[in-house]
Amino acid sequence: MPSKRFDPAKLSTENIRKNLIRAALFLAAYELLQFSITDGVKGFLCYKNDRKEWDEQYRKMCAERSFTHKKYLSDFYRCCYWLIDHGALSEGDLPSLDEIHQHRKDIAHRLPHFLVDTSYEVRPALLMAAREYIRRIDVWFAKNDVLIDINTGDIVEMPEKEEEIRSGKMAFFDLMLQAVLDEL
Repeated sequence: MPSKRFDPAKLSTENIRKNLIRAALFLAAYELLQFSITDGVKGFLCYKNDRKEWDEQYRKMCAERSFTHKKYLSDFYRCCYWLIDHGALSEGDLPSLDEIHQHRKDIAHRLPHFLVDTSYEVRPALLMAAREYIRRIDVWFAKNDVLIDINTGDIVEMPEKEEEIRSGKMAFFDLMLQAVLDEL
């Protein structure tokens, strides 16, 4: 007997509300992750010549690795490979980042299914994986960039321990989690 895709209990306003919250949380988390990846790299390469050189190096790498799929031309993947080349990520992280990226697309383009169809669920493990990538990437940038206090203009000393480094994106991610924890 085939499994039911539509469970009448899932059609309750309470369940739809919970699923909307889960979906919104995942979409927001993904945007923070993408911001860490793409804007982090672009901010690090703030000079036009640096970006031009990077673009040329990336195109060469794609040709060497026979990357022909259009996804590799996106800023998301270009910046992921830059982060791999500089030690913030590893090649082993790509399947998980791909999975997070695909799940975000599924949620964004199939949201009604995630609200009422039992075969579509927001995956909490991917949400927490996105959080960990944000942490790792932001810690890498904090350790490899010069941070300046905007009020004083002084260079900010970074803590020695990675656990003591917390970006604004991480703080916001945790605030979002905290805000909806009772709803999940």
